[in-house]
Amino acid sequence: MNSARCALVCLVGAVSLAGAGEADGPTEFKITTKQKDDAVEVRSEKGRTEFIVKNPCGISQALAERTQEKWPEVVMLRLPLKGLESFRAANGKVTLDAAVSSQGGKVRLWKDGKEDAPLDEKSPFWVDIHLVGGDGKPAK
Repeated sequence: MNSARCALVCLVGAVSLAGAGEADGPTEFKITTKQKDDAVEVRSEKGRTEFIVKNPCGISQALAERTQEKWPEVVMLRLPLKGLESFRAANGKVTLDAAVSSQGGKVRLWKDGKEDAPLDEKSPFWVDIHLVGGDGKPAK
């Protein structure tokens, strides 16, 4: 699992992450990153947009703002990590938090700071979190 990558597939309306520094991306989004070494690659096709977020130190922030009227149907975040101690996505009304254990890949997801009330697949705020290896296949 050391070389595993974590991909967060967000099926929630407006996903907004916080930060400050510029990164390149398609004109549909304005991307701002916290650290100058951060990079966000944006790939869009057929109602699906993928943000590949890379950060050399592993801890940072990014803000993805749409410049179009609405978000794509599917927003996927790829975070090349060994584990995910803390992840937060917010849109000004709802805040989603997630964590993935680097030992065993246990996923936890909660809303509005209520860590003691985890979300499940029945929640409209559910986020699919998948661990994948460098080859794109599910990590073991």
